[in-house]
Amino acid sequence: MEDFTSLELCTGVNIGVLRDNRFKTGRTSMAFFLPLTEQMAAATSLLSNILTRTCKRYPNYMRLNQKLAMLYGSSLYSNSARLGDNLVLTFSGVGINDRYTFDKTDVFSQLTDLLCSMVFEPNLKNGLFDKEDIERERRQVLEEIEAEYNDKRRYAAKRCVQIMCEGEPYACPPYGSSDAVKNMSAEELTQEWKEILDTARVELTMMGETDPKNVIDTYSSFFADKPRAGVPFAHIEKPVEKVKRVCEEQDIAQSKMFMGFRCDFGDSIEDYLAAIMMSAVLGGIPMSKLFVNVREKMSLCYYCTSGYIKEKKILMVDSGVETKNLQRAEEEILKQLKCLQDGEVSKEETEAARLALSNSLISHLDSLSSLEKYYIKNRPYGNYISPANMAQKLDDITIEHIVTAARRVSLDTIYTLKGREGEAE
Repeated sequence: MEDFTSLELCTGVNIGVLRDNRFKTGRTSMAFFLPLTEQMAAATSLLSNILTRTCKRYPNYMRLNQKLAMLYGSSLYSNSARLGDNLVLTFSGVGINDRYTFDKTDVFSQLTDLLCSMVFEPNLKNGLFDKEDIERERRQVLEEIEAEYNDKRRYAAKRCVQIMCEGEPYACPPYGSSDAVKNMSAEELTQEWKEILDTARVELTMMGETDPKNVIDTYSSFFADKPRAGVPFAHIEKPVEKVKRVCEEQDIAQSKMFMGFRCDFGDSIEDYLAAIMMSAVLGGIPMSKLFVNVREKMSLCYYCTSGYIKEKKILMVDSGVETKNLQRAEEEILKQLKCLQDGEVSKEETEAARLALSNSLISHLDSLSSLEKYYIKNRPYGNYISPANMAQKLDDITIEHIVTAARRVSLDTIYTLKGREGEAE
């Protein structure tokens, strides 16, 4: 497998190529990087599915599927996600590598052409997206929002982020607000689609064994006449002014406590690797301080984990706690962080964290979809280091790096979704 390479296709549009002969299939994709606002998030959550169901060339789902069947059963995928203070709207096509076709069909240039047609030439009616299509997708997005409220762990995570990052784009959920989704009209959705095509920073990708030349030519034919400056990749960092505490009550058996920490880290790969090693030692693996002490030895939590959000330089500690133990759990979590900051890190903890993170990075090599997500997340930072090479760099992270990273962590927010006293476990 060769390293990932990137080149500028035109102003504001880059294409990355990963030649990989381990799979019989390949992937071609377009990732649009956008400002994270409630309106744009609501629009992309609707557009991600609307644009992959039909297009001007194939105005109904049956005809589109017939075309995909002719391309040896190719598939289309879409996703709208939050990436730090930005949105990324991704469209992907997956198909068989050309050398496995019976008639040497150039599957990927055709699949790329189809993907571009769906995004640039959608099935509009009187210049607008179809209202029935919008209503269908609107129902699905609203159902997802409702499902999040019913999943108390996800709900608590969202609330902690909203409180911690108030006034920052990251406080906005990746699908926008319920009101923004409910009120999105056909005119507004069409205008947002046009804005995406005119202003978004675009990262194209071709992965697989197929020669990328025809794919690059196909992308060029659609993007060459649409130069753009590209929306700058937003990144907001704020110092901790005072610890914010918010407690809400619901009729739940198990309280949820999220603790958000701001991290004063640099932007180097070494800083990032030290951060994820520190998070793993604190609460990311079964040998971590939070798991061994807070959960196992003291039985204060049903679960207690930590995770580092690279795009925001935020560390989140996530725990499920019996209501009567909330105060003790909070104190013990902070105590374990203090132990880490004081240098109480064993070689066994460090090596267990290194092994877990290395395995996680190497697992990206198991599928092209995972590799695609890995590179899309890293490309805004100009980071084209392969997962395997990134895993090797973990060997350079020492206990001193981990302790230094821990000392740059400051508590910002404690959010508790508290079960009412007397609720049965």
